Formats: sequence, C-alpha cells, structure tokens
Amino acid sequence: MKNYLLTLFVFLLTKNSFSQNTVNKDSIFSDLITYTPKGFHLNSVHIHGQTFNTNNLSYLNSLAYFNHKNTSNKKQSKQLFNQIDQMAVGFFSNGKKVLFEPLNGMASNGTLTETIFLNDIKIIKLKLLHTCTDADRNNDFIRVFNNRMYALLKIKPPDNFTHHFNNTIFFKKSNKKTIKLLLNENRTFQFREYQNKKLIKYSEGFWENNQNKLTLNSNRSKDNRNNYIYFKNSIWTLKKKHLIPLNKKHYKLKEVTHKY
Repeated sequence: MKNYLLTLFVFLLTKNSFSQNTVNKDSIFSDLITYTPKGFHLNSVHIHGQTFNTNNLSYLNSLAYFNHKNTSNKKQSKQLFNQIDQMAVGFFSNGKKVLFEPLNGMASNGTLTETIFLNDIKIIKLKLLHTCTDADRNNDFIRVFNNRMYALLKIKPPDNFTHHFNNTIFFKKSNKKTIKLLLNENRTFQFREYQNKKLIKYSEGFWENNQNKLTLNSNRSKDNRNNYIYFKNSIWTLKKKHLIPLNKKHYKLKEVTHKY
C-alpha cells in the first residue's frame, strides 16, 4: 500500500508539473522539461523500496521534492542527486544550456521561459512554479542541476550578494576627471575614464563576485589602443556602497545608480 501511494504521489506531482505548461504559449518549456539527452545513460532511482526511471527533468524534480519532504536516507538522496547532476551533464553535452529558477505561481505572467546571456553565453532559463505553502519544493532539484550547469559553463554561480552588483553604476568625479564603472546583469562590465569630457581610458569584460568581493577581467583589446586598460583578476571590495580597489592605483568608486 505504501509503495502504491508513493507511485501515485509522484505521478500526480509530475502531472501537476506538466500542468504549468498550459499557461505557456510556446513549446520550449514542455520540450525541455520532458527532454531526454541523446546518449544519456538512464539509471533507476530507489525510494522506499519503489523503483523509478528518471528519463526527464520533470520526473526528477518530482522525486527530489518527495525525497526532501519524506526521507533522511543519505544513500537514497545521493543516488537521486547524482542522477540530477548527470542529467545536467547530458543537457550540456547535447548543446542545451539550461538553468532553473523558482517562481511563485501568483507572480507568473504565463511565460515560463526566458533567454538570458551570462559571459556572452546564451542560456535558456526555465521557471518552476510553487505556491506560498511549498516555496521550497524545487530547491534541491534547482541547487543540484544549476550547480553542475554553472560549473560546465565555467561561470561562477550567484550568491546572496550578487544582486548588489547587478545593473549597478559606480562613479567618481574629481576636478575635471570622471570615472564610471557599469556592471550589467549578464556579468559584463564597461569601464570609462574621462578627462574634460574626453575619453582617455576604457575597458570591457566580465565580472564575478564572491560575496562582497568583485573581480574584473577584461577582454583582450581588438584595436590595441594605448588607452585600453586590461584588468586581470582585479579585486574590489563593496563596503557601504563604495567599491574599494585592492590595487591602490585605482580610485575608490561610489554607487550612484542601482537597477538602472
């Protein structure tokens, strides 16, 4: 009886996961959530003596939710998380760069897919719905899948401080010199330094953070101009809305605009 109820629970939960597709006007979400990567080796997952095949993301997410709510079996969790991890590898190997994020169903506008760019890499973000009473239902699945995908993409995952840098302008003005650092949500940055309103130094590249530590790495300049600054692992500390450079040659910058 217990095994029957478990099977029924997973079936209904998976069916509920599919139901969020009905509000999506395109087929991208449903195609990806039910996709099985080519060459992916399917393993069965055993939960409470019941065997489940894990051939798509929707089924894995449902099993992860049940596992989170109903068991503390470390061996069982490790087996399930390994399958989610390998599914992320399969997606990446098949050229499907996907990340997940949770979304309260009340805040949904009917679109469950979003195209984003991180470090100039095109990524499809899939949104998994939850209610006010089960906001943690997708946490384990999202954590395991996203961590592996970020590692494969060679992009540092966001932490609880990343939003302080997203879409932010830092600025300094002294005498006739103006310095501006723009941090974009897609992890790119633009650095500009002006003298009497004339551009004298500039740089562009990618940023990442580790809590309040910001790291800038410039792209290689294509035109080899003398006024191009090449940042290589340039570290800055965000403190009280000021960016303080580790390298004393750079100026301390103040946040002037957030979420531009």
